[in-house]
Amino acid sequence: MVTTLRRVAFPLRLAAVRLLHRRGRTALLAAGIAAGSAVLAVVIGGSLVAQDEQTSRALARVPAAQRTVTAVYSDLGVSRKGATLQSTEPLVRRALASVTPEKPVPVLQYKLLRIGGGLVNLAGMDGLDHWVRLTSGRFPSRCTPERCEVVQLGGQGPTPSSPGLRFVKVGEGVLRSPVPFGQLPGAAAARIGETFRPERQPPFALAEGFDSLASLPALSGFYRTYAWVVPLDPSRIHPWEVDRFLSSVTSARATLKSQSLFLDLVAPSDQLGAARSTGEVAGRRLLLIGGQAAALLLAFALLAAASLRRDVDAAWQRLTWHGARRWQLLLMTGVEAGFAALVGGVVGWALGSGLTALVAERASSPVGAILGHSVLSWPGIGALAALAAGAALVVLLGLRAPAIPLGGRGISIIDVAALGALLAVLVALARGQADAGSLSSGATGTVLLLLPGLVTFVIAVACARALGPGLRLLERTTRNAAVSVRLAALSLARSPGHAAIAVTFLVASVGLGLFALVYRGTLQHGNDDRAAYAVPLDFVVREDLAPGRLVPPLDAASLARYQSLAPGVDVVPVIRESGSVGAFGGQSRFTLLGLPTRSNLDLQGWRDDFAARSLPDLLSAIRPSGDVAMRGPSIPADATAIVLPASVVGGDVSVQAEVLTPRGRVDHLDLGVTEGRAERLLRADLPAEARGGKVIALDIGRALAVEEHASEFTRVDGVLRLGPLSVETPQGRDVILDDYAGWLGINGVTPVGDAAVRYLVNEAAERRFQPRQVTDGTSVPVIASPRLAAAAGTGGLLPLRVPGGILRARVVGVARHFPTIEGDFAIADRRLAFTALNTSKPGSATIDEIWLGASGRNDEVARELSRPPFDVLAVSSRQAMASELAGDPLSRGTVLVLGGAALGSVLLALLGLSLLLAGDLRDERGELFDLEAQGAGPALLRRHLRLRGGLVAGLGLGGGLGAAVALAALVVAVVTVTANASAGGPPLALHVDAPLLLVVCAAYAAGAAALVWAVTRRAPR
Repeated sequence: MVTTLRRVAFPLRLAAVRLLHRRGRTALLAAGIAAGSAVLAVVIGGSLVAQDEQTSRALARVPAAQRTVTAVYSDLGVSRKGATLQSTEPLVRRALASVTPEKPVPVLQYKLLRIGGGLVNLAGMDGLDHWVRLTSGRFPSRCTPERCEVVQLGGQGPTPSSPGLRFVKVGEGVLRSPVPFGQLPGAAAARIGETFRPERQPPFALAEGFDSLASLPALSGFYRTYAWVVPLDPSRIHPWEVDRFLSSVTSARATLKSQSLFLDLVAPSDQLGAARSTGEVAGRRLLLIGGQAAALLLAFALLAAASLRRDVDAAWQRLTWHGARRWQLLLMTGVEAGFAALVGGVVGWALGSGLTALVAERASSPVGAILGHSVLSWPGIGALAALAAGAALVVLLGLRAPAIPLGGRGISIIDVAALGALLAVLVALARGQADAGSLSSGATGTVLLLLPGLVTFVIAVACARALGPGLRLLERTTRNAAVSVRLAALSLARSPGHAAIAVTFLVASVGLGLFALVYRGTLQHGNDDRAAYAVPLDFVVREDLAPGRLVPPLDAASLARYQSLAPGVDVVPVIRESGSVGAFGGQSRFTLLGLPTRSNLDLQGWRDDFAARSLPDLLSAIRPSGDVAMRGPSIPADATAIVLPASVVGGDVSVQAEVLTPRGRVDHLDLGVTEGRAERLLRADLPAEARGGKVIALDIGRALAVEEHASEFTRVDGVLRLGPLSVETPQGRDVILDDYAGWLGINGVTPVGDAAVRYLVNEAAERRFQPRQVTDGTSVPVIASPRLAAAAGTGGLLPLRVPGGILRARVVGVARHFPTIEGDFAIADRRLAFTALNTSKPGSATIDEIWLGASGRNDEVARELSRPPFDVLAVSSRQAMASELAGDPLSRGTVLVLGGAALGSVLLALLGLSLLLAGDLRDERGELFDLEAQGAGPALLRRHLRLRGGLVAGLGLGGGLGAAVALAALVVAVVTVTANASAGGPPLALHVDAPLLLVVCAAYAAGAAALVWAVTRRAPR
């Protein structure tokens, strides 16, 4: 037993002695491993910090009224067995306590009450002074049947009272926050002067005391709603708590629902779930950097093993002569490698944890919780252990693994690993793109995100394999060069092993560092691309879909008003319609976009990779050759009414005039009903907005209403005779149309002369008599998405179903993407689309978006758009969107981590170069001594060493630069996730910031030169 212990203790003691006497070498190896583990720790911790900030922002964007956990109980005011406030409230409070420890705010609100002949909105809660800001009077005291003091928050008139229920208004005020009433049914917070809309709003009275108001005997039979509200602080919900929060909300809601159908619980679960999903996608995308750190660490370990191999081989040979067993030698070497890996891993992990703590503190995230759920969690400690063990194993294998002979050449374990990595890359590429969906699923995204390390490893090994023939070629071409150059080339060609490993490492480290830099610039540029894709000019103005703000852009202001926002403003009116394609069974939706096709239209969101042809070429293909304005008799600007003489032979009909207004909208003017054979003047007053417009159609309908169930079977036919179309003006009556030659009948209307039509009227379709338009009998040329273009028939014809009917389109160009559109699309000239759609159904197409180019006056235009009459519209700013995307926590965190990874990779490359130079000087003392004995002076030896080191550093830089660009192009093509890990917008496009790349390469070259000079300065001595 003692002998066995001594045999084990001997290699351990010897390993300790070697570590003590080779502190510099051990420290250098540990420093490289520490750098890699620090980067990985920062990636893991920084990802969680970004997710935490993203979760807080997502919750903060939820309106305060909905940013609550609220239990709601609807009491119908009738007796229900076991369903009382006293029995319900404890259940509700227990359910809320399982979700959040915060104390709920109880709120009571009655439906509109009629008391003593007057109307009142009545509510009650505890702690009015916290939720109400007084404008006059004082806060009420407790509410009793004899005297219930209230504060009025809105409405008009006195607060009504009745016997046994006396309300006394003691003050007026406004709510500080909509939170207490935000989740009550019917958006009850709006009841303060909004929910009920009589001519005179009843007062909204708020009483002090939830229990007091609920227990008033006079109101016991009235419908009321109870709510227990817990406001959510966005800074208190963290990513690691989201799953528990959502689960507790679901469980609490199920508990309440199981007790009563009148109980419910609401919370912003969807928003939190979406934030969690986005954060997870971003975290997995950061495996790009985590995989890079791991690959660099392993590459550095291989380099360290190569630099130490000669020393270890000599030690093994000496110890073997003294009787050491093989297992003892492996134990000694393993302890040395393991100690350096463990110390380096722990030091790097501690450094990464410290940096994570600084980042978390700056982001106002809880430092302890961030560390406890990332780098210091069990998975984090496991990652550290795996990293240290992997580094130690790589060092040990690099020291002792023999080459595998094959066909007279040697295939090392590195070559075998490179072939395995290449196979993994091919499998990953075969699995497809890593979009947000695949990343959220886990497996596919993780495999694809390991691409940087795998591809760089393959490239580095290929460079190392090509280095041998390259060095031999260099040796031949430098035979007539200076002695120092000749010596450097000859020494590398005769012993390329160390140089090959060094170049492998430098290609990996420099390549991954420059890749991180290029990918960082690509993501930043992707934010700008996404903003420009959503807002092709400087602003997009459209209808605001919020309740009470449904105002189309041209109803808010005329085009001339938009043009006067600032000097030089470019106004681009746009038509946007959603439809379906018959070839896909009507199930596939597409967007029809009608926009001006002028040659100088410059869309910022357009990229050349969107189509095989340029945007000007595509627009010229759909541009009409002549005037395509809608035809019809023009109405004078001073006209006050439109008049049409008409008579029928057959059943009477009603007639409507479709008037296209100067603003591009269609007004339907009811002219009246015919009265048999006797000619009657049909007349309609012209609204102000229709004056100066055109009559584009006459609609012919039934004169009498028929029951709905029989409408399709009821028909009226006959012949309608029309007189000259006239308008009334202050000067009299003017004829604007003498005859109807060239007019067309639609859907059961057939011309039978210049001023008569035969009609067949029922409810199956609209009947119209209208002027011939330019688009009649022709197709509208469009630019289509590839899927729509593939569905086109002979000659590119493609029928498109839109709200106005069927648009007969003809595909003349194909584009994969088009600004502002997600999914399939068809792009047409706005004037052609407007005419074709309104010919098919008047009023079906109108300008519903306006794109504005500010000509450098963004701030001025933004200020004007925030004022009336534009303040009722939804305004999107490209500049504001780009700033928001750049400031997104996930985007900002990704960019910072990529920048840090680039810096760390370059520094690690310089550290590896230093390790290589030191190893060469130590291992080649004999060769240097021989050269000195043959007459080589110190200056020549220094030049020889510096040229050799500079050549290796230069080869690493060149290979790394090529690897970075190739890797970035591959990753951008495969990993399609944007900087903030969201879907939508254009695909990422490779963006190389050449000046920055040159600066970093120059810094690396300068650092490498300084290292070579410093290490070789005293070498010949």
